[in-house]
Amino acid sequence: LSDPKAELINRIQKHAELRDFTSAKRKYPRGSFCINCTGDVCRQDTVLFKQQIPQKHNNESNYPGYRLVAGRVVKESYGVKKQQHTFTVEVIWSSGMQPLPPMTQLLVKGRVLYRHKTYRQKWPNEAERVAAVVEKHARGDEARSVRLKRLENKQSGRRLESKQKRRALGKWPSTRRGPQGRSSRPLPVSSRRGKRPRSGTGEVQECCTVKDCSCFMYGMERHCTLAL
Repeated sequence: LSDPKAELINRIQKHAELRDFTSAKRKYPRGSFCINCTGDVCRQDTVLFKQQIPQKHNNESNYPGYRLVAGRVVKESYGVKKQQHTFTVEVIWSSGMQPLPPMTQLLVKGRVLYRHKTYRQKWPNEAERVAAVVEKHARGDEARSVRLKRLENKQSGRRLESKQKRRALGKWPSTRRGPQGRSSRPLPVSSRRGKRPRSGTGEVQECCTVKDCSCFMYGMERHCTLAL
Protein backbone atom coordinates (compact mmCIF):
# COMPACT_ATOMS: atom_id res chain seq x y z
CA LEU A 1 0.00 0.00 0.00
CA SER A 2 1.27 3.44 -0.95
CA ASP A 3 -0.60 5.43 1.77
CA PRO A 4 1.12 5.99 5.12
CA LYS A 5 -0.16 4.30 8.25
CA ALA A 6 -1.86 7.40 9.67
CA GLU A 7 -3.78 7.97 6.44
CA LEU A 8 -4.95 4.36 6.40
CA ILE A 9 -6.16 4.58 10.00
CA ASN A 10 -8.01 7.79 9.18
CA ARG A 11 -9.75 6.18 6.22
CA ILE A 12 -10.79 3.17 8.33
CA GLN A 13 -12.30 5.44 10.97
CA LYS A 14 -14.08 7.50 8.32
CA HIS A 15 -15.48 4.37 6.71
CA ALA A 16 -16.81 3.22 10.10
CA GLU A 17 -18.57 6.58 10.52
CA LEU A 18 -20.08 6.61 7.03
CA ARG A 19 -21.07 2.95 6.97
CA ASP A 20 -24.46 3.82 8.46
CA PHE A 21 -26.54 5.78 5.94
CA THR A 22 -28.44 7.67 8.64
CA SER A 23 -25.34 8.91 10.42
CA ALA A 24 -23.66 9.82 7.12
CA LYS A 25 -26.66 11.84 6.00
CA ARG A 26 -26.88 13.48 9.43
CA LYS A 27 -23.22 14.53 9.22
CA TYR A 28 -23.55 15.71 5.59
CA PRO A 29 -27.20 16.83 5.31
CA ARG A 30 -28.71 17.61 1.96
CA GLY A 31 -29.42 21.20 2.98
CA SER A 32 -25.71 21.91 3.51
CA PHE A 33 -25.10 21.69 -0.26
CA CYS A 34 -26.40 25.20 -0.93
CA ILE A 35 -23.94 26.66 -3.48
CA ASN A 36 -24.59 26.03 -7.17
CA CYS A 37 -21.25 25.09 -8.76
CA THR A 38 -22.47 23.69 -12.08
CA GLY A 39 -19.56 23.85 -14.53
CA ASP A 40 -17.07 25.00 -11.90
CA VAL A 41 -16.15 22.05 -9.64
CA CYS A 42 -12.58 21.77 -8.41
CA ARG A 43 -10.55 19.37 -6.29
CA GLN A 44 -11.48 19.05 -2.57
CA ASP A 45 -15.07 20.13 -3.24
CA THR A 46 -17.82 18.26 -1.36
CA VAL A 47 -20.56 18.04 -3.98
CA LEU A 48 -24.08 16.73 -4.43
CA PHE A 49 -25.26 15.70 -7.90
CA LYS A 50 -27.83 13.53 -9.62
CA GLN A 51 -26.60 10.68 -11.82
CA GLN A 52 -28.71 9.02 -14.49
CA ILE A 53 -28.85 5.21 -14.38
CA PRO A 54 -29.85 3.61 -17.72
CA GLN A 55 -32.33 0.76 -17.62
CA LYS A 56 -32.83 -2.03 -20.11
CA HIS A 57 -35.86 -1.59 -22.33
CA ASN A 58 -38.70 -3.91 -21.38
CA ASN A 59 -42.45 -4.05 -21.58
CA GLU A 60 -42.99 -2.48 -18.16
CA SER A 61 -41.04 0.79 -18.29
CA ASN A 62 -38.58 2.55 -20.59
CA TYR A 63 -37.75 5.43 -18.24
CA PRO A 64 -34.24 5.69 -16.80
CA GLY A 65 -33.61 5.79 -13.09
CA TYR A 66 -31.65 8.30 -11.02
CA ARG A 67 -29.51 8.23 -7.93
CA LEU A 68 -28.37 11.05 -5.71
CA VAL A 69 -24.67 11.05 -4.85
CA ALA A 70 -22.90 13.11 -2.21
CA GLY A 71 -19.12 12.87 -2.28
CA ARG A 72 -15.77 14.58 -2.14
CA VAL A 73 -13.76 15.31 -5.30
CA VAL A 74 -10.36 13.74 -4.63
CA LYS A 75 -8.96 14.10 -8.15
CA GLU A 76 -9.71 15.90 -11.42
CA SER A 77 -7.71 15.80 -14.62
CA TYR A 78 -7.84 16.28 -18.38
CA GLY A 79 -7.24 13.18 -20.49
CA VAL A 80 -4.13 12.96 -22.63
CA LYS A 81 -5.81 11.40 -25.66
CA LYS A 82 -9.03 13.44 -26.02
CA GLN A 83 -8.55 16.15 -23.33
CA GLN A 84 -11.85 15.28 -21.60
CA HIS A 85 -12.40 16.52 -18.04
CA THR A 86 -12.73 13.60 -15.60
CA PHE A 87 -13.47 13.69 -11.87
CA THR A 88 -12.82 11.05 -9.20
CA VAL A 89 -15.49 11.34 -6.50
CA GLU A 90 -15.24 9.55 -3.16
CA VAL A 91 -18.82 8.67 -2.21
CA ILE A 92 -20.06 9.81 1.22
CA TRP A 93 -23.67 8.69 0.88
CA SER A 94 -25.91 7.73 -2.01
CA SER A 95 -29.66 7.21 -2.40
CA GLY A 96 -32.09 6.32 -5.15
CA MET A 97 -31.66 3.61 -7.75
CA GLN A 98 -28.63 1.33 -7.27
CA PRO A 99 -27.04 3.32 -4.40
CA LEU A 100 -23.28 3.15 -4.02
CA PRO A 101 -21.56 2.07 -0.78
CA PRO A 102 -19.60 4.73 1.14
CA MET A 103 -15.93 5.41 0.33
CA THR A 104 -16.41 4.14 -3.23
CA GLN A 105 -14.20 5.76 -5.89
CA LEU A 106 -16.58 6.94 -8.63
CA LEU A 107 -15.09 8.05 -11.97
CA VAL A 108 -17.36 10.66 -13.57
CA LYS A 109 -17.03 12.69 -16.77
CA GLY A 110 -17.53 16.42 -16.45
CA ARG A 111 -20.58 16.45 -18.72
CA VAL A 112 -22.22 13.76 -16.53
CA LEU A 113 -21.41 15.62 -13.31
CA TYR A 114 -22.92 18.88 -14.58
CA ARG A 115 -25.92 17.43 -16.45
CA HIS A 116 -28.56 17.83 -13.69
CA LYS A 117 -26.91 20.70 -11.75
CA THR A 118 -24.25 20.33 -9.09
CA TYR A 119 -24.21 21.81 -5.60
CA ARG A 120 -21.38 22.03 -3.08
CA GLN A 121 -20.68 22.84 0.54
CA LYS A 122 -18.96 26.02 1.58
CA TRP A 123 -15.23 25.88 2.20
CA PRO A 124 -13.77 27.10 5.54
CA ASN A 125 -11.58 29.44 3.48
CA GLU A 126 -13.08 30.40 0.12
CA ALA A 127 -9.88 32.19 -0.95
CA GLU A 128 -8.10 28.83 -1.18
CA ARG A 129 -10.84 27.56 -3.45
CA VAL A 130 -10.49 30.60 -5.72
CA ALA A 131 -6.79 29.79 -6.19
CA ALA A 132 -7.64 26.14 -6.95
CA VAL A 133 -10.25 27.19 -9.53
CA VAL A 134 -7.79 29.56 -11.25
CA GLU A 135 -5.23 26.77 -11.50
CA LYS A 136 -7.87 24.41 -12.90
CA HIS A 137 -8.94 26.94 -15.54
CA ALA A 138 -5.31 27.38 -16.65
CA ARG A 139 -5.00 23.63 -17.19
CA GLY A 140 -8.33 23.63 -19.01
CA ASP A 141 -7.20 26.35 -21.44
CA GLU A 142 -4.02 24.42 -22.16
CA ALA A 143 -5.96 21.20 -22.75
CA ARG A 144 -8.38 22.94 -25.13
CA SER A 145 -5.51 24.40 -27.15
CA VAL A 146 -3.91 20.95 -27.42
CA ARG A 147 -7.25 19.50 -28.54
CA LEU A 148 -7.67 22.22 -31.18
CA LYS A 149 -4.20 21.54 -32.58
CA ARG A 150 -4.90 17.81 -32.65
CA LEU A 151 -8.12 18.33 -34.62
CA GLU A 152 -6.38 20.69 -37.07
CA ASN A 153 -3.58 18.17 -37.65
CA LYS A 154 -6.17 15.45 -38.17
CA GLN A 155 -8.04 17.50 -40.78
CA SER A 156 -4.84 18.50 -42.58
CA GLY A 157 -3.79 14.84 -42.67
CA ARG A 158 -7.11 13.90 -44.24
CA ARG A 159 -6.75 16.62 -46.89
CA LEU A 160 -3.21 15.48 -47.69
CA GLU A 161 -4.35 11.88 -47.99
CA SER A 162 -7.19 12.78 -50.38
CA LYS A 163 -4.79 14.91 -52.45
CA GLN A 164 -2.37 12.00 -52.74
CA LYS A 165 -5.22 9.73 -53.82
CA ARG A 166 -6.25 12.19 -56.56
CA ARG A 167 -2.68 12.39 -57.79
CA ALA A 168 -2.44 8.62 -57.90
CA LEU A 169 -5.67 8.36 -59.89
CA GLY A 170 -4.46 11.00 -62.33
CA LYS A 171 -1.14 9.22 -62.90
CA TRP A 172 -2.62 5.75 -63.38
CA PRO A 173 -5.81 5.74 -65.56
CA SER A 174 -8.85 4.11 -64.10
CA THR A 175 -9.80 0.60 -65.33
CA ARG A 176 -13.44 0.90 -64.28
CA ARG A 177 -16.14 0.17 -66.83
CA GLY A 178 -17.78 3.09 -68.57
CA PRO A 179 -21.51 3.71 -69.00
CA GLN A 180 -21.64 1.41 -72.08
CA GLY A 181 -19.85 -1.48 -70.37
CA ARG A 182 -16.48 -0.69 -71.99
CA SER A 183 -13.26 0.13 -70.20
CA SER A 184 -12.34 3.80 -70.02
CA ARG A 185 -8.71 2.95 -70.78
CA PRO A 186 -7.96 3.18 -74.54
CA LEU A 187 -7.19 -0.10 -76.28
CA PRO A 188 -3.76 -0.62 -77.89
CA VAL A 189 -3.41 -0.46 -81.65
CA SER A 190 -2.69 -4.20 -81.93
CA SER A 191 -6.05 -5.08 -80.38
CA ARG A 192 -7.95 -3.12 -83.09
CA ARG A 193 -6.55 -5.11 -85.99
CA GLY A 194 -8.97 -7.30 -87.88
CA LYS A 195 -12.03 -5.32 -86.72
CA ARG A 196 -14.28 -3.37 -89.05
CA PRO A 197 -13.66 0.39 -88.54
CA ARG A 198 -16.55 2.69 -87.81
CA SER A 199 -17.74 5.20 -90.36
CA GLY A 200 -15.77 8.43 -90.25
CA THR A 201 -13.07 7.12 -87.89
CA GLY A 202 -10.66 5.28 -90.24
CA GLU A 203 -7.49 6.58 -91.82
CA VAL A 204 -7.81 4.92 -95.28
CA GLN A 205 -8.94 7.57 -97.77
CA GLU A 206 -9.01 5.49 -100.97
CA CYS A 207 -12.37 4.84 -102.59
CA CYS A 208 -13.53 1.23 -102.96
CA THR A 209 -14.51 0.05 -106.48
CA VAL A 210 -15.31 -3.54 -105.58
CA LYS A 211 -19.10 -3.69 -105.96
CA ASP A 212 -19.38 -7.11 -104.33
CA CYS A 213 -17.54 -5.99 -101.18
CA SER A 214 -19.64 -5.96 -98.03
CA CYS A 215 -18.26 -2.59 -96.96
CA PHE A 216 -19.60 -1.06 -100.21
CA MET A 217 -23.05 -2.46 -99.44
CA TYR A 218 -23.03 -0.88 -95.97
CA GLY A 219 -21.71 2.51 -97.15
CA MET A 220 -18.19 2.05 -95.76
CA GLU A 221 -16.29 1.94 -99.06
CA ARG A 222 -13.97 4.78 -97.98
CA HIS A 223 -12.47 2.55 -95.28
CA CYS A 224 -12.23 -0.72 -97.08
CA THR A 225 -8.89 -2.49 -96.95
CA LEU A 226 -9.48 -3.84 -100.46
CA ALA A 227 -9.61 -0.37 -101.98
CA LEU A 228 -7.84 -0.12 -105.34
